[in-house]
Amino acid sequence: MAIAGDWESKAASVAAVLALIVRTAPEVRTILHLGDLRYEAPKIVDGKMRSSSFLGDLDALLDEHGIDRLLLTPGNHDWWEQLHAEFLRHPGRPYRIATRIWALPRGFRFRIGSTEFMSFGGAASLDKGPGRSGWSEHEVPTDSEVIEAVKRGTVDVLLTHETPDASTPAVDAITRRSKSWPPDRLAASAASRRLITDLITGVQARLTFHGHMHVSGEAQGPSQRSIYSLNVAGAPGNVGLLDVGDQGFSWLPHTAHQLSEQGRTAEQNLTKQTDTNGAPAAPTRADRSDGRRDELTDDDSGRWLVQTVGSSYEVDLDRRTIRRIPIDTAASSTDGVVRPLAIVRSCVVGSQGRFGARLNEETSECSWQISGVIRAIERLS
Repeated sequence: MAIAGDWESKAASVAAVLALIVRTAPEVRTILHLGDLRYEAPKIVDGKMRSSSFLGDLDALLDEHGIDRLLLTPGNHDWWEQLHAEFLRHPGRPYRIATRIWALPRGFRFRIGSTEFMSFGGAASLDKGPGRSGWSEHEVPTDSEVIEAVKRGTVDVLLTHETPDASTPAVDAITRRSKSWPPDRLAASAASRRLITDLITGVQARLTFHGHMHVSGEAQGPSQRSIYSLNVAGAPGNVGLLDVGDQGFSWLPHTAHQLSEQGRTAEQNLTKQTDTNGAPAAPTRADRSDGRRDELTDDDSGRWLVQTVGSSYEVDLDRRTIRRIPIDTAASSTDGVVRPLAIVRSCVVGSQGRFGARLNEETSECSWQISGVIRAIERLS
């Protein structure tokens, strides 16, 4: 399985991370996420209540890449008011925030293979405190929660958002920057880190993984206990692979180059070439001599092969159908299935495709099919 650090709603970088995971380890079906996914409360924009599209787009991408589930150990920048209320209503039960995404309560234990895991989310924010927008009193773990978690015995792997006092050099460099943070936030961070340090000792975790500080690193605790700090999306050290058989962990190879390259391609597409007046230059919709083009719209006709990093799509605009064709062993619930095509919302070389498709002819319900970054659009005979 994969373990990932903070994603912070960085859509392009996250798309690159997922593509890298399935290309490197196509057998991965579970992602353990260490918090700050940026599951956020809706906001009022122009007088209307609006929710971020990131969670829905991520859910579609997980399906696209054959990832069955993402288990979230909530971070301090996730929606703790909602999470706290839900965990109170249903103690000890994961909270489903999207079709394939579950938020785990503090102290939640689960087993995969022979490995026993515990999720213990939350952390003290260094950048904001009481009275600031988005801050929640529930973001920081409590002494009683640590005591209850320890009572239930040992675990093999501990998943936290908060960092422990582990002498990881990159983490220490941040917490020691006393002039960068308000004194009250430094004190809150230190107290929160002590709780996680006590938790590691209490449950005798062989491996501990955390995010929060946006740096990568490793440290050795007592009795050969390993502690890993995972970086933020778009930076090297954001994701690694855990073998639940021997509990071996390895950083995903070539992370720095591939994330920067793919993330930059996708993000640059949002502000793609401009003309001398600063207006976006339109992609080429006309067929070239090789039968390819840069953009496909819902108004076009014909059969097309849309090629992405991890798969291809057969899009028939005459029959209004779409079919995903994987190029690796990753499996999605829609692989090989011809689905009724409702709309081509976006299909441009250099960015992710977005197609509205129904499960079958009998239903009017439409779901989004989000592709990886598109490499080519080719006309089929």
